[in-house]
Amino acid sequence: MASGIYIPLLMGSTIVFPFFFPETLTTLKSLEAYKCNIMRGTPTQYVDILNHPERAKFNINLESIVVGGKLFFVIHSIFTYT
Repeated sequence: MASGIYIPLLMGSTIVFPFFFPETLTTLKSLEAYKCNIMRGTPTQYVDILNHPERAKFNINLESIVVGGKLFFVIHSIFTYT
């Protein structure tokens, strides 16, 4: 989490925290309003955004996404310890 906050600030980027807890509609509105081009989140957040019924109403152009959460640990464990 720390690198996801400090590195963009050191590079002169703007960080947007739309809501304390992930809320899909608020996230969609923030991505459009602030013209975000990179999003950091968990796999569940991306699935929620892709499945949201109002997603097509928003003009969102993400260049890349950064995935965090337990998914990396699970994949890393499968490929490292089997």
